[in-house]
Amino acid sequence: MDNQGPFQIPGHAGRGIIDGPGFNNVDLTLQKTTLIGDRHQVAFRSEFFNLTNHPNFDFPVRTVGTANFGAINSAKSPRVIQFSLRYSF
Repeated sequence: MDNQGPFQIPGHAGRGIIDGPGFNNVDLTLQKTTLIGDRHQVAFRSEFFNLTNHPNFDFPVRTVGTANFGAINSAKSPRVIQFSLRYSF
């Protein structure tokens, strides 16, 4: 007699056999440093995370027996840009 629970399917499938969607990411940092006199400088920096704004989806729902089984319900963060200005003396 089986000891199968309500949401367990008999079989020989191992763990980690379901592949999710691929991941594509490009990050870029640009920096320009300008000297002011002998001891002062200003640095401008811009950072781009997920530069191409490619959608990177999360894994599908893997719970057998639910209404959302196999559906992808979320995605990772979109493009993020940040700027900084640094004055050193």
